[in-house]
Amino acid sequence: MAAMSARAGSRIAGARLLVAAFWAGALWVLGYIAAPAVFAAASGTMAGDIVGSFLHRLAWISFICAGLMLVLVRVSVDLDVARRRFLNLLVLAMLACALVMYVGLQPAMAAMREAAGTAGIRASPEWTKFAVMHGVSQLFHLVESVLAAVLLLKSR
Repeated sequence: MAAMSARAGSRIAGARLLVAAFWAGALWVLGYIAAPAVFAAASGTMAGDIVGSFLHRLAWISFICAGLMLVLVRVSVDLDVARRRFLNLLVLAMLACALVMYVGLQPAMAAMREAAGTAGIRASPEWTKFAVMHGVSQLFHLVESVLAAVLLLKSR
């Protein structure tokens, strides 16, 4: 019976690591490889639309991974109370970053881009506000990316 419990615990620990790796990888690939590549290859408006679509998908990946991680941490038999609490707080902090970007920043930035019309956001009087919001969004992505590295290291 103990051997079966140990195997189940090992599988749950492996699942935690896989979810953490998938989540971290998605954040890193989009933020530091795909988005810069798209902006280097396409015009500002088109690139913004493409990356906006990527960010929408990334938000849902974050929501799903957060839910999975919270369940996996809860059912993990190999974690003591302190480590379980730490992992839960880490996941919740990452989820908060994703929510701020998805619910707050991205819709506001999309509305500004839409209101700017064909001239583009850079020609809009809202450009400064947009640029500040974009910087804040990048900061939240950076924080979530760093937290993802910690999650990946601590999920084993």
